[in-house]
Amino acid sequence: MKRWIWYLAGALIIGALGKMPFSGTDVAKLQPVEVIRVWWERGQAGIETDTGDSGKGVDIAAAIADLKASAAGEVFLETAEHLIITREALALLPELAEYMRPACTICVEDGETDMKAAAAFLDTHQPEMQFRDFLAGSVKIPTLLTREERMHLVS
Repeated sequence: MKRWIWYLAGALIIGALGKMPFSGTDVAKLQPVEVIRVWWERGQAGIETDTGDSGKGVDIAAAIADLKASAAGEVFLETAEHLIITREALALLPELAEYMRPACTICVEDGETDMKAAAAFLDTHQPEMQFRDFLAGSVKIPTLLTREERMHLVS
């Protein structure tokens, strides 16, 4: 007789959980990011991804919020393999720490960078510096030179 009480209690719990307002994520809307480009221009931080999404704001948090608000789906910055940052935006690196994975590579942009081409180039020619190296105090960030659609990494 006691067993049916446990079955009834289990059924009630399962039924209650089925009516809870859990929010799921539509897998079709997920946008994993491979390359992120960050810049600072005219008092605003900017962020661009290889998926074509971008955002601007007074700081990096506002730029990321703008990026996520304007994206067609759910943008995952945590999947980024590479970070390209302009010299003007180097001061934003500490702010980026909460958004980037430690294994994400970093390079400084020198020239106009095509994000799709940069993704392919950086996958083949991995920059030596990772975000964890920056957090540990390393300051020698390699430079991604882009000249006439050709890219080259300079240590």
